[in-house]
Amino acid sequence: MSTAIYSRKSDPLNLTDTIRTFRRRLNRLAHHFLASLKVARERRELLRLDERALNDIGIRRSDAHQEAMRGFWDIPENRKTCG
Repeated sequence: MSTAIYSRKSDPLNLTDTIRTFRRRLNRLAHHFLASLKVARERRELLRLDERALNDIGIRRSDAHQEAMRGFWDIPENRKTCG
């Protein structure tokens, strides 16, 4: 019984790089999705703050409401990276 050894030379379709690229893109998508959920949760929490807390952070109630109504996919660029 012979065991085939997988190598780049025996990979005419370059599947190794294709799989690596797919995994990298899937990982980025997962991080973006998780960041979107986190930002959406923070926006909902913003609505629960009372007037005093909103004043402390310099946000009006109408601004908090407008921010909370943004779509979960609408996140700032600096929040899209994992970390």
